[in-house]
Amino acid sequence: NGKRIGLEDGYGKLLKKAGASTIFLQFDGTTDEINQALRGEALLEIKKKAVENCRKAGLPVTLVPTVVKHVNLHDLGAMVDYLLDNVDVVKGIHFQPVSFFGRHPEELPFDGEKHLDFENRVTMFDIIEALDDQTHGLLKREELYPVTSGHTLCCFSGMYQKQRDGSVKSLISSETKEKGISCCEAKDPLEIIRKDRDFVLNKWDLPEEADSAERETDDGTLSFDQFLRELKSTMFSVSCMAFMDASNLDAERLKRCRVQVLSPDDRLIPFCAYNSLYRQ
Repeated sequence: NGKRIGLEDGYGKLLKKAGASTIFLQFDGTTDEINQALRGEALLEIKKKAVENCRKAGLPVTLVPTVVKHVNLHDLGAMVDYLLDNVDVVKGIHFQPVSFFGRHPEELPFDGEKHLDFENRVTMFDIIEALDDQTHGLLKREELYPVTSGHTLCCFSGMYQKQRDGSVKSLISSETKEKGISCCEAKDPLEIIRKDRDFVLNKWDLPEEADSAERETDDGTLSFDQFLRELKSTMFSVSCMAFMDASNLDAERLKRCRVQVLSPDDRLIPFCAYNSLYRQ
């Protein structure tokens, strides 16, 4: 629970001791106006404190914003700035365009107006364009690519390193950009899920603490271990997963779904179909 991590000192360390590997932290924006519109309360300082407590606990954090066009689409660049300021512990930002099911109201009040669902929809391509524009090209649209273990319209991802001068370097080769990225070549569905999980966790991991015996090389450059540690401490991911709802359900995407729900009668049901059609 993100609020509990922020409000209760020591809870992050308790989670780490219990085996937590990363914290998937709801983070809808950098103002309380956004939090009030989407969550009904001011949460920004609590979320910042949660990140700080995760830093103390050695727990990596991935920020997870739900993106709504008239609420926080304009704030993506500021969210990336927050990640870069805290890249030692915030190892990724995972955008989720709003899906209209569950508890979400039919109308969302913001700025004294009412916006219908379709006016609030955001696509992955809206997010890609906004990231490029709002970061002034720091994150370029051509550096974000589909993940080939699912449908290409379901998600995108990019891997980066923050440089010492504050700039950002993409860690994806031109060959990978052309082909997309696949976490594994396995055929068995359960093996795909396991490798997919491990691939994601590796992206969001923190470096181990330095060995006190480690030293720079004689010419003052970093040793290989130090280089790897610095790389891992400054790496971060930018990703997005676009969940479907009843009004934009796509059968082809469902057939290639990477996120399955085990139903009470022991069936594996694609996540988007489960929430839109099967969930009681």
